[in-house]
Amino acid sequence: MNVTRLISKFGFATSSSLTIAAALLLAGPGAATAEPLQGTDGTQSTESTQIPEGTQNNEGAPGPDSPQGTQDAPSQPDAPAPQDTPAPQDTPAPGGESEPQSPLPAPDPAPGTVQQDTDCTVDKCIALTFDDGLGDYTDHLLDTLDAYGAEATFYLLGSKVADNPETVKRMADEGHEVGNHSWDHEDLTELSPEEIGADLARTDKAIAAATGSEPETVRPPYGALNESVHESVTQPMMLWDVDTLDWKSRDSGKVTDVAVEETSEGSVLLFHDIHRSTVEAIPQVLEQLSQQGYTFVTVDELFDTQTMEPGAAYSDARLQ
Repeated sequence: MNVTRLISKFGFATSSSLTIAAALLLAGPGAATAEPLQGTDGTQSTESTQIPEGTQNNEGAPGPDSPQGTQDAPSQPDAPAPQDTPAPQDTPAPGGESEPQSPLPAPDPAPGTVQQDTDCTVDKCIALTFDDGLGDYTDHLLDTLDAYGAEATFYLLGSKVADNPETVKRMADEGHEVGNHSWDHEDLTELSPEEIGADLARTDKAIAAATGSEPETVRPPYGALNESVHESVTQPMMLWDVDTLDWKSRDSGKVTDVAVEETSEGSVLLFHDIHRSTVEAIPQVLEQLSQQGYTFVTVDELFDTQTMEPGAAYSDARLQ
């Protein structure tokens, strides 16, 4: 190694680069170079059955890609708006690059984890919910839920329902609930009351065409709420109290850990079936939560003994 080659490597000859070169020559050919450190990052609250007006969940702003485009790259979440009560997070709008398309393994439930008939007045019931579908992995997820005898609720985008009515019908036929997640993931707080009503009605109509009935509940994109949304939405609004942050981690182990560690009786868990890593996590989520005595039901079943008001928002089924 010579000084000329070192200066060529650094691109310019400054006093600091000459000092570095001299130091390396003195250190000899065995001198080591340091590698950069890798960083990491994570929380959320499990408070409150009913969410007050004027709250907004820090889900993230829509990305530049259209929701109808290729899925899976999250946009950068916005800073949280001022709010009266801590609120969970949801995913950015669908968009970006697709995940790997290699086949997912067939579901193989462990003995004793297949769910039987349930009664939420006796059983420890929770609701698994999946947003932003339909996606490339939704049918495999349905296979997994069927293998475990578990029910779930899917909050679908109307624009995707219109393109995949057969899968939506399959959801309803297999005992799952289908909810309204808007037509194409627009932030409802940025729409007029008339636009909110038209968007949700269009989605209701698409879901009813596929399943034979309109959705019982709405999940507002980003969990974003204001007075206009509360007054314009004619169904109860379902948020969540366990946010797996699957859109952020894209790690099936982390998704499983959050779901298992943060769930309690009456919880509503948030996932996104547009991500392969999420669908890969579900068998372990089902097995580990089954071992803790939980039963997997739809949102409608979870709240069966409670009165849910139109335009009101709920995050879990725990009675306060």
